[in-house]
Amino acid sequence: MECEYNGKERKLNPYKLINNSGIWYLLTDDDGKLKNFTLSKIKHIKIKGDTFTANAEFLKRIEKNDTNWFSDAKFATDNDKRIRG
Repeated sequence: MECEYNGKERKLNPYKLINNSGIWYLLTDDDGKLKNFTLSKIKHIKIKGDTFTANAEFLKRIEKNDTNWFSDAKFATDNDKRIRG
């Protein structure tokens, strides 16, 4: 599918619809990264006749995840600094 999200044109491969506290998200492959997109912010959706081969690693992550939230973002907290010394 093609769409606009936050002013940027994107080509997404959708995997799952997620409802989290009444807000709908679309879990997609966006340029090789598994990401959540707020469904209400997706604009100008174009459904193409294209198909895609599901990424096996993404499917494993989706199956194992019980929070319905996916992110590759990494961050440190103050606790991390204290633990590392």
